[in-house]
Amino acid sequence: MVRYLKYIVIIFSLIGLLAGSFFFAQNRVDILAAMKYSDKFDYSYLKQNCSREVEDYLFPCIKAQLEEFLTHVSLTGTGIGMKMTFNLIDEDKEKTSIYKNNLDLKNFTYTVNYLEVNNLALDNVYKRYHGFESLYGGYIASLERYYDKGNMFSQNLINGLEGPDGFEKLPKSPELESLKQRFDAAKANFYRIKGESKAFIESEFKRLRAIEANL
Repeated sequence: MVRYLKYIVIIFSLIGLLAGSFFFAQNRVDILAAMKYSDKFDYSYLKQNCSREVEDYLFPCIKAQLEEFLTHVSLTGTGIGMKMTFNLIDEDKEKTSIYKNNLDLKNFTYTVNYLEVNNLALDNVYKRYHGFESLYGGYIASLERYYDKGNMFSQNLINGLEGPDGFEKLPKSPELESLKQRFDAAKANFYRIKGESKAFIESEFKRLRAIEANL
């Protein structure tokens, strides 16, 4: 029994190794890009290198770092990049002294920040595919699911800021008006991206079905 157990362990280890090797081969470009940029998605690094820092507020540099990274990756890399970015934004929110006397305005500022970086991801993720051509159909299906979740995330942020516990609960101020302008731009950008990405996915599904029908 022990002898057979040893063979079972070996077989499952080989299966795991093959699965890991396949995943790396399919996502090689994204994984290598994430490894290359991982040191830059670090609070200490940005603290030392952010030329736009104001009152320990690093978001402008976090956003710029993500925007650069996303030009190199597809779906897998976007997921990795967003995880690193959200961790950075959470740390930035905790450590910044901006709006320290107005927590509601601070919270709404970071909500708009999340909306802007999610827009970056949604606007980039469908534009590149680095995997095997034979798996492209599966990529489009995964892309559709990614947009379902990503669009819902942004829509919930928008609904919250426009609801009774959103902007309207704050007294008017120049800072609030400036934030609302950022929000309006991000909201319009979200709906543009949502329409363009939906059209792309529908077009690709149609094209792939036509190819399959002609085989």
